[in-house]
Amino acid sequence: MNREKGAVKLAESFINDNSRGKMIVICSASGGTGRTAVTVNLAAVLAKRKMKVDILDADWQFGDIAMALNLEPAVTIKEIAEKQDSRNARNYSIFHSTGIRVLAAPDRPEYADMITSDVLEATVSALLPETQVLLAETEAGLTDRNLQLMEMADIVLLITTPGIGSLKNTKLMVETLEALELKDKVRLLVNQKAGSNAIKDSMVPKLVGVEPFYFLQSEKTQLASSLDLGEPIVLSHPKLGFSKGIEGLAEMLFPQEKQFRDSSFLRLLQKKITGVRGRVDEIIGKNSIEESKGIQKNQ
Repeated sequence: MNREKGAVKLAESFINDNSRGKMIVICSASGGTGRTAVTVNLAAVLAKRKMKVDILDADWQFGDIAMALNLEPAVTIKEIAEKQDSRNARNYSIFHSTGIRVLAAPDRPEYADMITSDVLEATVSALLPETQVLLAETEAGLTDRNLQLMEMADIVLLITTPGIGSLKNTKLMVETLEALELKDKVRLLVNQKAGSNAIKDSMVPKLVGVEPFYFLQSEKTQLASSLDLGEPIVLSHPKLGFSKGIEGLAEMLFPQEKQFRDSSFLRLLQKKITGVRGRVDEIIGKNSIEESKGIQKNQ
């Protein structure tokens, strides 16, 4: 019930504000939670729905988004910082065959410090009006720039795994975000659901301090191969549990998609009805004219 209410509230907020794209920060308290896999596959699903999707690789030192999509960017956000050209940020993005656009992380970890808070804010501000969804994957933890992204975000998709260590760190992160008044943005994603037999689903809220938004089925073998090959698993293996899980996650995050389909159907139906009415009115009009001519002749 809580997840359903959250999805409805989320849908309403997305529908009511169409002035800019929606920003989802994908983060975790510790490494190894599957941030990159979730980011590229969620982007692929949304792109398949004909949504305009951008990815900002905000793991400035060791970002793998470009590699996970088999892309070799000639420029990255480093060049934006060098040229102070944030207003043209989307020109530095690389296009993927799915329709996704990626603004890659610097190709060397020592360039990370070039991405100042001013560059980051200006870059995000330039990207949002040009897209429908901006997915920003951060590095693990609570760095200053991660927090800056979370403050700008509509949703903070916090990923954890069901191991006790990951859950403990996630709890600390949730408590910190609550102290910073950012907890309302948090949607908890439990990745690799089958990864631990000791932790039951019902135990997660108590251990973390927030109700899980979504559980994602584990898929280690095929998923690792897909990342190495640079092809989203939702496209190469759409019937796998993980792929179906990502589809479900997309629906949870964007439930208004159904409303859009319904609206399109209603518009089509209305158009057809209007067309029928027009033809009926035309026939009635012709009959009225003929009747009028007959009356005049009889007079």
